[in-house]
Amino acid sequence: MFPGGPLVLHNTCPKLTPQLNEYVDKAIAQTVKDHPGLFDLHDDLFDGNYRVLDRSRYVKAVVEAIHAQGVCGLQRRPSAGFLSTARRSR
Repeated sequence: MFPGGPLVLHNTCPKLTPQLNEYVDKAIAQTVKDHPGLFDLHDDLFDGNYRVLDRSRYVKAVVEAIHAQGVCGLQRRPSAGFLSTARRSR
């Protein structure tokens, strides 16, 4: 319970389905393969996700791996944003 009563968000925004997860997951896996020194490979947090040792180099490498897949990536602090430039038929 919050001061003044229950929290009511009145959230009317639609829940969107992530569309670029596959690109990000593939880029992260490629970054682990190509840049193992960025990770503590003895500290597997879950399912092949390792502790990152150098965050800025990690983000740069992931963005480059995303670019290699034909997706436009932009590093912003504190995270990165991505826009698909590939046209796909439905």
